[in-house]
Amino acid sequence: MENIRFNKCQTPLEDLHLEEYPKEVQEQWWDTINNVPFIKWMVSEDRPLVSELPRDKEGRAIIDITHPPILEGSDYFRPSALAYKKNKGRYTTLRPNANPNSDFGKWLYEERKRGWNGYCNPKTGMWVTGDYYWMLNFCPMHLVEKNSNGVAMRTVAHPRFWDGQFLMSHYLNQGRIHGHHASALASRGRGKTSFGAGLLSRRCIIGESEENSKEVQCMVTAVDRTKLMDTNMILKVFKDNLDHCAKYTQFASHRLKSSDQEMEWKMGYKKAGSEVEYGSKNSVSGIISGVNQDKLNGSRGVLYLIEEAGIFKNLLSMYNMIRPSVEQGNDVFGEIFCYGTAGDDQSDFTSFAEMFYSPIGYNMEALDNVYDKEGQGRKQCCFFYGAYMNYADDCIDEDGNSDITKSLLLILYDRYKTKYGSTDVNTITKRISQYPIVPQEAMIRNHGNVFPVTELNERLNQIDNNPDEYDDTYVGELVQDNKTGEVKFNPTTDIPIRDFPTKDNKVTGAIEIFEMPKKGSDGKVPFGRYICSCDPYDSDVSNTMSLGSIFIMDLWTDMIVAEYTGRPPFAEDFYEICRKLCLFYNCRCMYEQNIMGMFSYFSSHNSTHLLAETPEYLVQRNMIGGIGYGNKAVGIRATTPIINGAFKMIQTWLRKPIVTVETDAEGNNTEVIIPNLYRIKNRALLKELVLWNPQGNFDRVMSLVQLMLYREEKLVLGHGDLRRTETVSDGLENDEYWEKNYPGERREMGEKW
Repeated sequence: MENIRFNKCQTPLEDLHLEEYPKEVQEQWWDTINNVPFIKWMVSEDRPLVSELPRDKEGRAIIDITHPPILEGSDYFRPSALAYKKNKGRYTTLRPNANPNSDFGKWLYEERKRGWNGYCNPKTGMWVTGDYYWMLNFCPMHLVEKNSNGVAMRTVAHPRFWDGQFLMSHYLNQGRIHGHHASALASRGRGKTSFGAGLLSRRCIIGESEENSKEVQCMVTAVDRTKLMDTNMILKVFKDNLDHCAKYTQFASHRLKSSDQEMEWKMGYKKAGSEVEYGSKNSVSGIISGVNQDKLNGSRGVLYLIEEAGIFKNLLSMYNMIRPSVEQGNDVFGEIFCYGTAGDDQSDFTSFAEMFYSPIGYNMEALDNVYDKEGQGRKQCCFFYGAYMNYADDCIDEDGNSDITKSLLLILYDRYKTKYGSTDVNTITKRISQYPIVPQEAMIRNHGNVFPVTELNERLNQIDNNPDEYDDTYVGELVQDNKTGEVKFNPTTDIPIRDFPTKDNKVTGAIEIFEMPKKGSDGKVPFGRYICSCDPYDSDVSNTMSLGSIFIMDLWTDMIVAEYTGRPPFAEDFYEICRKLCLFYNCRCMYEQNIMGMFSYFSSHNSTHLLAETPEYLVQRNMIGGIGYGNKAVGIRATTPIINGAFKMIQTWLRKPIVTVETDAEGNNTEVIIPNLYRIKNRALLKELVLWNPQGNFDRVMSLVQLMLYREEKLVLGHGDLRRTETVSDGLENDEYWEKNYPGERREMGEKW
């Protein structure tokens, strides 16, 4: 390890002094350096200088966003910003002159041209996009700088050159050239708001390009006004950009409209005594989702920004509503840019994650997923701006290159201190999601989720990256012989629901069997080995996304062995699937008691014996007042205290240590202990657990609640041993005493006692 060398932008291994950090931090650092392809490339000794890259016909270096070069001479792209600082508030010492052929006129036109087309250093081939040139030179922002006493203070100054913003601007530019939209997921503190405001101000002041510089429309939308107009929010920063250019440049500055209240700005002017509008008439509008989003319909903008996309609960419908405004057939004449910051308490990232990891399906600019660990995440994604890029001033060189070896170590050590120095279990999760190293860390819901989302995500990744995961899974239906009553499995080509959320509730799904029922020496499935749970529904038609969900658990292995989740055309079809699963596994079902239709159906089919009785331990623990009669004697009414108790049971079950045997490449077997959750094969259940929040609709989780409550009863009866619920019959259940004294109520041994 001591001989490993990094490129010149990184702190050398010997200067990091890894040995001074906790072992956990060291292991995580090496794991990340070796297993995240993008990080591995960024620190590589073989990473080339930008001047070593091949160039296009215009002499510009060909930038590969997923394998970026080492940047050189970045100040070359900040000439006006450096002049502004040198001249104490003046971009040029040339006297303003309206003649386009004057020195001042040529300078002004050249700045506009660079804002349209970008700017290239012919010596190195390094170039910046028009958007990034404009931001660097004409969009001052709030920065943290140290005064003469070394005290950090916020000040307003032109942006420094950052390689992360350089790459994000190239990603956006490539999407526009390729006719695709764009999406970016960023860590906190990466200038996302300033970047978006710069995109708006450039198009509003000088237009999108020389050919498209008039009547250019831009829209920015967010979930509420505070995300647009509060201090340091995008439209406030955009307006600051407009005002700055109006004060200190000779770019067009007159406005036909400038309304903070209506969130609308339009460039141009009117001559005295005339209502005719002159000037570019370029405009920017702020749209609040769900309030005035009708303004988006029929608009024909060149840029649509979706601000804080991670907290849009209707993100996909919003995105799909905008697309017709910028697309005509296969032609895309405007670009939608969705971006979000990780770690927001409101974030659930359900829709944003779908868009981020499925770029082609949403006509997004797709990149190879080099940002997640190898073997995790999907193969393609959108742009990710990790916390290790531009982490701190002392982790960025003079050309804007990130010192990733150092920043990564600082991030991991910060996590370590947070983990062991705080008592709030959600604090470390929030810290990770705010400063993510891989995209999936950014999508951890840190507010309201009570489940181990990090481990659940890892298990989800294992499933997604194992093409053989479902080779031994049976998919089909259950059919009952009308003569013998035996239920048999029939394979079909039906498609089970393995994703969450679904696009609608009109999905039938299919039964998935991970393990067929085990039979005893008598050829029958032993009663008591399996239990069933169900989160049913009553109505044949629903306006919600609710589905019915059924699980079968093998108590001997403590694993879920079968699932059906879906919504057949009729509720009774769902009840029948549940009934047949109970017969197939010779078990009883614990279900949500307040759904009356399920009891009625089982009763009409002489199958109420398949419904599990309300557990007595709930009475003993004062979780319910008592057990009723008839339909009130079976199932469990899921009240808030009961659900909260079941959530703790789920956590315990997920984290339960399991001894398993792993075989290495040489055939050697080793016993290892893993959490129980790594045996879950229910992909959609994993996603529901990861995305769970108190406001959402999570049918599998609610079915799992019933399953855990039922499992708890078996633990109570078995004094902590699930296998003790299995009993061996001694024949007493067949004694004529039972039929004589309790006709029709004979029970199998162990079922009640």
